[in-house]
Amino acid sequence: MRSIGARLARWLRPSEPVAVSVVIPVKNAGPEFPDLLARMRGQKGFRNVEIVVVDSGSTDRSVETAAALGAKVLEIAPEAFSHSHARNLGAEHASGEYLLFTVQDALPPSDLWLHQMFSAMKRHDVVAVSCGEEPRADSDLFYRVISWNHERFLGVESGDRVMARDVEDDPSTLRRNAQLSDTACLIARDVFLKYRHRGNYAEDLDLGLRLIRDGHRLAFLGSTRIVHSHNRPAYDHLKRAYVEHLALFDLLPGYAATLGGGTAVIPDILRSYAAVNELIGGGLQALTPPCPPDEVRDAVRAGLCASPGPPSAPSAAANKYLDERTRAFVKRLEDRAIARGGPPSSTEDSVVEALAGVGGMICDYLDHTSRTVDRELLEEFKSALYKGWALQCGVRLASAYWRGPEEVRVASRDLHQELTRDA
Repeated sequence: MRSIGARLARWLRPSEPVAVSVVIPVKNAGPEFPDLLARMRGQKGFRNVEIVVVDSGSTDRSVETAAALGAKVLEIAPEAFSHSHARNLGAEHASGEYLLFTVQDALPPSDLWLHQMFSAMKRHDVVAVSCGEEPRADSDLFYRVISWNHERFLGVESGDRVMARDVEDDPSTLRRNAQLSDTACLIARDVFLKYRHRGNYAEDLDLGLRLIRDGHRLAFLGSTRIVHSHNRPAYDHLKRAYVEHLALFDLLPGYAATLGGGTAVIPDILRSYAAVNELIGGGLQALTPPCPPDEVRDAVRAGLCASPGPPSAPSAAANKYLDERTRAFVKRLEDRAIARGGPPSSTEDSVVEALAGVGGMICDYLDHTSRTVDRELLEEFKSALYKGWALQCGVRLASAYWRGPEEVRVASRDLHQELTRDA
């Protein structure tokens, strides 16, 4: 009976007469790298699964590990790396009819995950397919929130979505209909080599935009996910938001105009920093956990709406929720504002308004997950609020720099260079 069951299982297991090449840009991939390579190599249902690693200067044993586990390894100098170049190079050296682009810290949840991606591509009759993320068990609250909110924006919280060019060409619709993700993107190799990646950032969205403009259909899956998340400090969210939005402004005409804000971005940031400090030490401190998310939502709304006229931004030195680089960044902005004429002031509230939206988004997630806010979760909420503030600062700084005028670009060139370094 056991042999019959085993034969039946083998008969039922899917088998496609194609090969897939998994392309992974790598730099110091870390201790989970062998597990990733083994899981990708072990994907079932294909004639062959090839692993192509493009390493850009690892100083750990990533290259040796990849080679020992049977991957094809390509090495490039660190200064030659870009998100596009590494993936294009991997695709050129791949032998499979299909390419899966992924990253060094994402894990397939099962040995049939890749076949699920492939089946969805065929089922939906699309040229490329990406999927959502399942955050790791140790993921911080803010990453869980932004991952969930991104899927909500794309409309894939509970299912798949086929995407194509819409008669509406507004920036949000274009982004929603073209958003591939190189965290997990499956595409036919011949199609990819016709288009290739371009640019240093948002190369996956750029590819999606060109595909739908040529009449192709894409899919983003909510029915399957890849395990992936980060516990990033606030400064990383600041940098990533800055670089990402500069790319989005180039790719999506009119997108910058939807964000509002003006040239007084540094006073606006410092005003918002003071506002979030007052909220953390005031309305949120007054809560008595455990409490429902609505109480937190009300405290955020009341605290930010009640923020008085332009306050002096307090020092970031003792802020336990901020990493050292963010504290140093705030200090530089404080020093710059004071050197230009005293304590920061602004009639703009763009970051404060955006921060209110961040607080609401976090509470929406807590409602979605039916979580009561205990003391530990309230501390996570405060940390997430600062990370959301940092992200919004990156957005506003990018908008101010991109929109100009030239004197604003010149005055903020040092900030621009800092935030785009090693992007």
